[in-house]
Amino acid sequence: LNWPGELVTLPCKFSEYDYTHSGYFYPADLAYHVGERGQESDNLMVFKYLDQNGDGKVSLQEFSQTSKYLLTDQELCKSTK
Repeated sequence: LNWPGELVTLPCKFSEYDYTHSGYFYPADLAYHVGERGQESDNLMVFKYLDQNGDGKVSLQEFSQTSKYLLTDQELCKSTK
């Protein structure tokens, strides 16, 4: 990931993104957590990185495989698992 923006701490639990319990989350769900801290283009870049198969949504499997590279506070994540 060639990241031009700043990293922000994101929730470690998939369920914090998947509000509808559908098994997926969408760009707006990620943007909600980044809020004012991120630029829209940065949010989209992160989402595209997480969405490994390019279907426009992030599954638990995709999140589990890639989220560790985007979170800035790994110790916080370890304590919430």
